[in-house]
Amino acid sequence: MTDDDSPAEETTEAEPVGGREPETEAEPDGGEKQEADDADEAAGSASEFWADEAAGRVVENDRSPVVKGGVSPSGIPHIGNFNELARGYYVRRALERRAEEATTSFTSDDVRQVFTSDDRDPLRSVPSHVVDTEGRIQELPEDRRRELEEHLGRPYVDVPAPFDTAGSWADHFKNALKDDAEALGLDVEFHSNDELYREGAFDEAIRLALDNLDVSRRVIQRHQRTAGSDYVPFMVKCESCGCITADVTDFTLTSVEPGEVSYHCTATDLGGREIEGCGHEGTTSLRDGKLPWRFEWPAQWMILDVGFEPFGKDHAEGSWESGVEIAEEVYGIQPPEPMVYEFFLVDGEKMSASEGNVYTVNGLLEHVEPEVLLHFFAKNPRKQRDFTPSEIHHLVNEFDRVEDVRRGDEEPADPEERQTAERVYPDVAEAAAVGGRSPLSPEDLDVDDPPRRPPYTFAAMVGVAEDEDARVDALRRSNHLPEDARDVDRRASLHRVSVARRWARDWENQYDVRVQDTKPEVSFDDATKAAFGDLADVVEAGGSAEEIQNEVFEAARRHDLDVGGFFGDGYTLFLGEDSGPKLGPLLAALDREFVVERLRET
Repeated sequence: MTDDDSPAEETTEAEPVGGREPETEAEPDGGEKQEADDADEAAGSASEFWADEAAGRVVENDRSPVVKGGVSPSGIPHIGNFNELARGYYVRRALERRAEEATTSFTSDDVRQVFTSDDRDPLRSVPSHVVDTEGRIQELPEDRRRELEEHLGRPYVDVPAPFDTAGSWADHFKNALKDDAEALGLDVEFHSNDELYREGAFDEAIRLALDNLDVSRRVIQRHQRTAGSDYVPFMVKCESCGCITADVTDFTLTSVEPGEVSYHCTATDLGGREIEGCGHEGTTSLRDGKLPWRFEWPAQWMILDVGFEPFGKDHAEGSWESGVEIAEEVYGIQPPEPMVYEFFLVDGEKMSASEGNVYTVNGLLEHVEPEVLLHFFAKNPRKQRDFTPSEIHHLVNEFDRVEDVRRGDEEPADPEERQTAERVYPDVAEAAAVGGRSPLSPEDLDVDDPPRRPPYTFAAMVGVAEDEDARVDALRRSNHLPEDARDVDRRASLHRVSVARRWARDWENQYDVRVQDTKPEVSFDDATKAAFGDLADVVEAGGSAEEIQNEVFEAARRHDLDVGGFFGDGYTLFLGEDSGPKLGPLLAALDREFVVERLRET
């Protein structure tokens, strides 16, 4: 979310976002409201899943079973924005579980997850990069950026879509987030602030804020130094130029109509960038304006009956504190149960579109299954995480172990892994099966017997074969897809091969193997040829990746060859290079007849 009362971040910069866990828990920057801080202490407890703890507070404090998130549609809807949607999903499921166990005053049908788009906020700047209609990050052409900059200061709903397509900037951003939510199987109600204002949903909050003007001023002055004695908690869309202005000169509240507000369109500070007003003076309906952010956020709690909301630590001090006071003193409601989450980093840095390290759900689903992303978002939100997409195979391996533990093939390494397999995995698998990007459907789902998938990096090498039958053959020869495997195992395995291969190629890493179609123009001595012959025998006999790897060592020693040099000769023979991924798994992933023929034609 963007705070209208404070300088906004550059829209080319995204909030930090997540991945592998550092060894120690990141310390908060300090100053969080004690209520929010205390509420989150249990989120780090190894004995209880953080979402269960949050749901417990909602029930114990008699809050509504409505989970909320929200965002201002300013730039790329990246995985940091998605944090609130994903975290909210787990709390929603925890509330539903409690309701199904008949331990609550509400039913599972009463539990909802809502997400607001603060689309009446003004456009503060035009980012260098946005997502296109397919969810891909694209750089905006310079001429298009200049066209869009003519709309600075206007609400996002009045700004054209970035690529000159139908709809507004706000629609474009919201649709991208909705597509991501659907891809991961999250059932979320999306609400437009602009629509809520036009429908009159904000009328009561506006009336309370203006009717109790002395209270509103007293509260805001505790948190905002620029709020003077003439402060009015309302902003107007100018009828002449369409920009948002904060210069309210008078207002009238009536018992029937929403009321009117008089204004003077003067310069507005958009986070360090001043937009000149057009000078127009006029009177318009209160439904044609908006509350400032610090009043709008708690107004959303009242309108949507919110009982729980996660938010980043940037709101823990300031926006949350003022929101609580405005909720209680101005609107006369109780605030929702809070949860402060840490931001993610990417490769140790804050995400930046201009630096090329912003990632979206849609983009990451090109490289991993939705279950893997959902597993990531289920991790303790109080720990800062460094997400490294180029090394996402570590996260995939971690997820695969959870499925192995759930299936009973492995013993949990620690209490956290046991909890993830027993308590969290069903929520992960159920959501992914509902979404449109998993190879599994709800009918396939058996949370106690997850599909079997090949190791991620091995799958990347199997993907060298473009033909599906060849891929299946490689998986079977490596014992990762038995002859009697279920159809769901076959589909999950082939999907794993596709995404892993795409990951290897996009990152051009060691698993992006390019096998030479013809034998390289290189000669080997008799000892090396004999060792290759021994290796061919093991491959021809159906040796596993491990057995082939062991034979590389044994054949080199048997023929008195330098082991490292023999490995290099193997890479040269197949890849035309002197190094590569583990040779045994590589040869096991390739067509058996091809490998045997290449080894023997030396």
